[in-house]
Amino acid sequence: MPSYPLTGMDLVREKIPDLLRTAHHTESDSTHKLGFTQTLGDWGRFERDARRNFLSVPWNETVLDYIPDQHGYTEYHVRNEQLVCGDEHSVVARFGQNVGHVMTSVIRSCMPLNIHSSDYKAADTDSELSKVPDIVVIGRTGTIKMVGDVKTAWMHDIEKQLYESPHRFRKYLGKNYNIWLPKR
Repeated sequence: MPSYPLTGMDLVREKIPDLLRTAHHTESDSTHKLGFTQTLGDWGRFERDARRNFLSVPWNETVLDYIPDQHGYTEYHVRNEQLVCGDEHSVVARFGQNVGHVMTSVIRSCMPLNIHSSDYKAADTDSELSKVPDIVVIGRTGTIKMVGDVKTAWMHDIEKQLYESPHRFRKYLGKNYNIWLPKR
């Protein structure tokens, strides 16, 4: 049975699998006691800029993954979501699998960037971070290039907070950086 090759461009265009949940999950609020105090602004050309950046990537034909044909693609196939999320830890694991792993491969195959998705313990931790971030992208020597925090979707409606409670949204951002957001 033939399979279908996927390049970096194909992988970026794929939808991330829907989150699997049960009625049993955390009900705690994991927002930190930090607050973003700098300027928030509308990023009015977000979609245009995202498309422009996508088109500027030097895509190539390197095959990074395969999709099995219809006979090999069952509900049990590893390309389908199998992890059921009940708290932030499983959401972080899911992000690492579905975004970190895939995007590290895509970026390293298409761009001259030697970066990896990792966890905080793999990073050069001489940084001034006061909390351990959920998501870390490191350079070749372990230098932290990017950090992120994961929230459980059922406890944190971040998009709603952005428009209805800017003060609460600032708590999600935490540190002081100028951030430009897509217009609604």
